[in-house]
Amino acid sequence: VTLNGIQELMKQTELYGLRIAGIEFPKGEIPDCLFDSLSELDISNCGVSYTELKKHWSELPNRLGIGGMNLNDDQLTQLLFDSAKDQLDLHNNNLDGSFLAKSRVPIRNINLSMNPLVDNSFKEAANASLDVYYLTLGQNPKLTSKGLDDLLVMGVQYLELGPGCFTEKQLSAAQLQISELILRGKEFTGAELDLTAASLYELDLSHTGVTSESFNKLKGRLGPVSVLVLKGTAIDDDALPMLVGMGVFRLDLSNTQVTAAGLRQFQSEMNGTLIITPGQFSTEELSELRRTPNIQLGSDEGGWF
Repeated sequence: VTLNGIQELMKQTELYGLRIAGIEFPKGEIPDCLFDSLSELDISNCGVSYTELKKHWSELPNRLGIGGMNLNDDQLTQLLFDSAKDQLDLHNNNLDGSFLAKSRVPIRNINLSMNPLVDNSFKEAANASLDVYYLTLGQNPKLTSKGLDDLLVMGVQYLELGPGCFTEKQLSAAQLQISELILRGKEFTGAELDLTAASLYELDLSHTGVTSESFNKLKGRLGPVSVLVLKGTAIDDDALPMLVGMGVFRLDLSNTQVTAAGLRQFQSEMNGTLIITPGQFSTEELSELRRTPNIQLGSDEGGWF
């Protein structure tokens, strides 16, 4: 993809959002075409300087990806003073998190993975009564369980955690009172996770190290959930009796190791919606499964942040 190609695309279509992370902009300047009518834009790792970013900050969309720009907390605080943003992907910058309390600007959705965050920054943000609704962390090795307790005071309802952050034992001790917990990375298996006291609506364990054996351990320490996502895990037919018996409203088994034979055996006991993907089954199996009312075909959808 070239910058000229993007400009032509912008002329020919009415885009809502555009992700062009990693494309070097000539002279590090943000192209004028990106200021027109976009609601979402990701220009992470595009070689844009702080000076250039500040020059056009108020013209950039409210949902913005600016990862890999080496921003520090003072710079980001100044940008947020100039113009608040609703959703920011700030992965892989140089942020310790102090901008949260300094700016006092509520950000609905923020990705702070791969930043040198420190515990105290979340405490200061909580003391400033700053609300962050959706928070993504990962590869933040300086954070401890104290930081986890403090960030939950900020009103976080959706917490997404990648590897290199909190452990399953730390999450268990925190007694999470959030709507959705999303874990990413093979280090999360569920074997040491205790969510008995958690008030979760959705638990997303996609692409983690969860297996049927480890989920069996987790199930006894898992409170009621309405949505359970196990996409891309090693879950197989052995887990189906447990999963069906949980009575979840929506169960995603896309790209797992469950078989059509296993699903046929338990389909009469399924009360909620089951999500699978076409690549899991043969054409004949897929045709048969499609006739089951509560089985839906899903797809891998790319989220923004």
